[in-house]
Amino acid sequence: MEQINTRYNLIDSVRGLAIINMVLYHLMYDLVRIFKVDIGGFSGYGVYIWEQFICITFILISGISWHFSRHNLRRGLIVFACGCGISLFTYLFMPEESIWFGILNLLGFAMLITILLDKHFKKINPIAGFILSTIIFFVTKGVSRKFIGILDFPFLNLPEFLYLNSLFAFMGFPGQGFTSSDYFPLIPWLFLYFAGYFLWRIIKDTKAENLMLIKIPLLNVIGKYSFIIYIVHQPVIYGILYLIFNFVI
Repeated sequence: MEQINTRYNLIDSVRGLAIINMVLYHLMYDLVRIFKVDIGGFSGYGVYIWEQFICITFILISGISWHFSRHNLRRGLIVFACGCGISLFTYLFMPEESIWFGILNLLGFAMLITILLDKHFKKINPIAGFILSTIIFFVTKGVSRKFIGILDFPFLNLPEFLYLNSLFAFMGFPGQGFTSSDYFPLIPWLFLYFAGYFLWRIIKDTKAENLMLIKIPLLNVIGKYSFIIYIVHQPVIYGILYLIFNFVI
């Protein structure tokens, strides 16, 4: 892994924009799903695109940022452990909104597996790696719904035995009755992380990294603390809404 000491501000800024969108999305989600506020159109296709933008941005940037850390083993273990902590918290205190293999579990696992694959990935042309990873991501996006295809159009239905139970839900094969309010299985999302890994190598090879020095002040600050914000924002949102709906309204 190359050692990078420069702070690429634009990455922090894009991450900041994504975390703002995530907080707003979860505010709307909690209002609709937990506190039963009727917000017209929240389940529409536009909201789905909004959600996907947030998720894709975070995972791509995380894949890019793998190159910037000297301690990916430690970071991966911490992030994965935090994901497990969120699963335990939601199971105990918000069972109807339990999270099993959420985005932190995915990112932590992705950091760890990329450590093992890094020396092999370095032998791959980054453009080819990015294109292949992106194609696999989109083609396998329907695996949790039992098909391989493009968007909602399957061209291969997967066998039922893969979905007999939820032991392999973390891979992308949830069994009948499996639910998770935040679910990011390895298939397809790990390949998006790999796309981010290769995207940074393309940026470096094309000498475009100076563009990453662009700084958007407020977004930049928020992006630097995105992990902490992610950990605390849902309990804070839920707590504020609980107080409002139980003691104010």
